[in-house]
Amino acid sequence: MGGGYCDFGSPPCPPLGDGGPATNADLTPTGVYVDGAGNIFIADNGNSAGFGGIREVIAATGIIRTVAMISSPRIQTLGGMSEDGGGNIFIAESRRVLEVVVATGTIQTVAGNGGYGFSGDGGPATSAALSNPSSVFVDSAGNIFIADYDNHRIREVDAATGIIQTVAGNGTNGFSGDGGPAANAELWFPSGVWGDRRGNLLIADRANNRIRRVSGLVAVVGITVGPATATVSPGATQQFTASVTNAMNNAITWSTSGTGCTGSGCGTISPRGLYTAPLAVSGPLTVTVTATSVADDTKSATATVTVLAKQTTSVAVASSANPSVLGPAVTLTAMVNPSSGSGVPTGTVTFQDGATTLATVLLNSSGSASFTASSFAVAAHSITATYSGDGNFFGSNGGLTENVTYAICPLYDQTRSVESGAAFPIKLYLCDASGNDVSSTTVALHATQVIGSAYTGALTSPGNANPSSDFRFDGTLGPVGGYIFSLKTTGLASGAYILQFSAGSDPVPHAVSFGVR
Repeated sequence: MGGGYCDFGSPPCPPLGDGGPATNADLTPTGVYVDGAGNIFIADNGNSAGFGGIREVIAATGIIRTVAMISSPRIQTLGGMSEDGGGNIFIAESRRVLEVVVATGTIQTVAGNGGYGFSGDGGPATSAALSNPSSVFVDSAGNIFIADYDNHRIREVDAATGIIQTVAGNGTNGFSGDGGPAANAELWFPSGVWGDRRGNLLIADRANNRIRRVSGLVAVVGITVGPATATVSPGATQQFTASVTNAMNNAITWSTSGTGCTGSGCGTISPRGLYTAPLAVSGPLTVTVTATSVADDTKSATATVTVLAKQTTSVAVASSANPSVLGPAVTLTAMVNPSSGSGVPTGTVTFQDGATTLATVLLNSSGSASFTASSFAVAAHSITATYSGDGNFFGSNGGLTENVTYAICPLYDQTRSVESGAAFPIKLYLCDASGNDVSSTTVALHATQVIGSAYTGALTSPGNANPSSDFRFDGTLGPVGGYIFSLKTTGLASGAYILQFSAGSDPVPHAVSFGVR
């Protein structure tokens, strides 16, 4: 035994040198491939006992091992190799192309039926005949390109369908076709094939002593990132998503860089694309987030993050009573909320009723401020609370509409009923929460509709007593005056009803009850 051969033993003799330094191993190498980690894969054409296979030199240790043995049927020649995005090795053999799953050593045929010749275009690659394929290349999308040496062709196996077709060479040995369709060109014993990252397929046209190029055949990795821009506060997060096309391996590596920052000072980004801004910045930062394809590290996409020097805020305003009845005090509370949810703003909040300033109040230790108004007039009040901001937080504002309404003090029995068709005198006065009469000739009451269990509709005024459905002010009603509306009940069935009406600038509609029998 010597020179890498052994002539006895069944099953075939193991390869010599496994488990030791690769420089001490016996080899009959016919092809080599180096992966992205620096591991070396060797096509070892074998020994007389039938061994042939793929051997690997581990980059970290220099130790050699056998990845897969190809021993039956007896191989003639192992050729060039390539790797797909899953780390599997593809190797050309005299009449087939084989895939080797490196993790398990499993071998399967991906092209070639074991016969010598040319056939099969347009059908399954495993049913096609190849003639001494010498080299193979797998692009990022998993498409397999085969240098079909004796057929003077380059053939492709589609990753999605497994269908084989000729993509270069017309089968006639010679030289022609430059500048035209690749499938019409003549090749002469193509011995090697490889793809670049720009989509070109390169062919070693051996007998023509040329390197030929076919453009647009090889898949080109694409990558996009979203969102393209984002603005965050210190310590806040932003999720980015990357999409990879034309690649079996969709893995992404993320990185950050910036103007005026380095390392973690630009923030950090997780393997899943979650960016976290630095907790403190002296001024606004512009950070570039980069997603790089693992399948092709020359392909990347970027997004821009602006890290604000101060956090944004929002103001939420609440009222102790809304709507509120005329008279009692109303407390307004403004809560200033940081956008990140962390930190407590300081400074002041100014409360306004429309354009009128009510008060300016310091924020407490919880980031809120309150103001109590002794009274509001009857109206819809547009309340605004404006936060001043401080060194760490931007100012902001919020608001609400405070509705202040009259109380209604009836001057009749609301459970009383009249005969249908009779007039019902509705008498009342406007009052505050304490029952004080606040009726005035300057406040007009206007009846709008009658509502009952089976009726909702317009009302009828008896002549000139209540023109345009307005209540009539009567200074003899109530402590300081009141209102009367003579409501006709013509057409109303027996039952309980309410009369709905408005009162001057009061934003809240009012109602009183009456009955029909």
